[in-house]
Amino acid sequence: MTDPFVAAASYAQERVWLANQLDPESPVYHVIAPLPLPADADHAAVHTALRGLVDRHEPLRTALRLTTDGLVQEIAPTVPVDCPTMTIGPDEDTFTETVRALVARPMPIDTAPLWHATVLDRGTRAGCCC
Repeated sequence: MTDPFVAAASYAQERVWLANQLDPESPVYHVIAPLPLPADADHAAVHTALRGLVDRHEPLRTALRLTTDGLVQEIAPTVPVDCPTMTIGPDEDTFTETVRALVARPMPIDTAPLWHATVLDRGTRAGCCC
């Protein structure tokens, strides 16, 4: 395994880091991107596709750390890709409540990855919530 690539943080990353320092539990910078999947979607294939995206895109492997030289972004050569499946049924209110709870989860900013993904199995259809 190689060492992470380290570079100065951008101004936008500094704002996200500062907001996180002021209120680590706040989901203010969390972005929700539900992706509809067919009911018969192969969850292993979803995981494999997500793994491929993470391997290709450095921002999906980046963490922010404060060092003696200032705030830096550390781009890990690899990060764990976890995409658990939750069975919630077809009810729209349950889906909305579950998505809100998933988005509200705290995310440590100094540990990559800075995202979560969960497949929500609704029985008749599924959605991948990233």
